[in-house]
Amino acid sequence: MPNKEERRALVVGASRGLGLGLATELKSRGWVRIDMGGPGAPLCVEESVSGIADLIEARRGTLRHGFVDYRGRRLAWQASFPSRLLPPGTPARAAVRGSQ
Repeated sequence: MPNKEERRALVVGASRGLGLGLATELKSRGWVRIDMGGPGAPLCVEESVSGIADLIEARRGTLRHGFVDYRGRRLAWQASFPSRLLPPGTPARAAVRGSQ
């Protein structure tokens, strides 16, 4: 399974490199009270899942892309991308600037 940075790079590559007019948006579930998040996490599973489901429904047909949290707030992409995951000839910095 790809790590977070690799998933972001895949979304950038898909949204920029395919040219198919597809919406590609990566969503962060937030810090959720699950085994990995621990008991101190501020979100319950229901709140996170509900927020993501509402966001998917609200953005249906908009062709938006990027990286957002479960409330739809834009999050910054990581500054570095594994070049093997970007379309050929795409500089990583251009992919970062183009996705924000």
